[in-house]
Amino acid sequence: MHLFDPHAAYAPPAPFDRQYADAPYLGEVAYTDRSLGPLFDAVRRAPRPTLVIVTADHGEGLGDHGELTHGVLAYESTLRVPLIVAQLGPGIQAMFKPDGLRLPARHIEFLPTVLDALALAPDPALPGVLLLGDADAVRSGRPRPSYFEAMSASLNRGWAPLSGLIADGQKYIDLPLPELYDLAGDPDETANRADDAARLRPMAHRLDALRASAPSPPDPVSPDVANRLRSLGYVVERAVARPSYTADDDPKRLIGLDRAIHHGIGLYQRGRPERAIELYRTVIETRPSMLIAHRHLAFLH
Repeated sequence: MHLFDPHAAYAPPAPFDRQYADAPYLGEVAYTDRSLGPLFDAVRRAPRPTLVIVTADHGEGLGDHGELTHGVLAYESTLRVPLIVAQLGPGIQAMFKPDGLRLPARHIEFLPTVLDALALAPDPALPGVLLLGDADAVRSGRPRPSYFEAMSASLNRGWAPLSGLIADGQKYIDLPLPELYDLAGDPDETANRADDAARLRPMAHRLDALRASAPSPPDPVSPDVANRLRSLGYVVERAVARPSYTADDDPKRLIGLDRAIHHGIGLYQRGRPERAIELYRTVIETRPSMLIAHRHLAFLH
């Protein structure tokens, strides 16, 4: 978590067409930043005090561990997201010093933190801890395990479901080919220590205690509603869950097929649908159960 100076004047970046001509993703981020600048300036000038929290629901792989986007794997490139907290105007409780707090935070911390900042007593039953106030007290608190999961590939592609736990500086990823990383010494997650049973077994037990239940099937809707939702892109075929998965179903072994799906989209956008059709046929030959490849192929035809 980091606190930025709420009194600093906003400085827009250079023109995007020149600065980010070769980096459109970074240009999109900078454009969003510039668009929010005037809003924060208006809030800063207003007499009403405002607490601003900026975060994200996920990061982007951008090629890390082979993942181009997000949702298939769960490495730190997609799990670790920014958290910026600022107080604009008077009347909000004092927060950490601007050097920030170098501790992991979870999204479930936000609600009790906001209530505390507004001098409203949080419900003791709420999960999460307070991020504001006495930084030393927060630092000395009990370690907070973080549960994570990535179910898109399992629900939509029939691959093995992915869940995991971060605790005490270690990260455990539960898959047919399990992974265990020492985040303090190996932040890029390059050395898998899953063969260390003495370290892996306790993490697996802790994950079992936190594991969320599988999502329930969606409620049935009328054919008319289903067709309208499908026309908007809100309906995808769900893969059939299986009682067990093997190493051949492990997402990290199949991430090349995910890249192929995105490459096919790029080919279509660049006016090469015939090449995209060939690519999706190859994906289907490799993994016939990948419904997303069938759907993209049908769209191209």
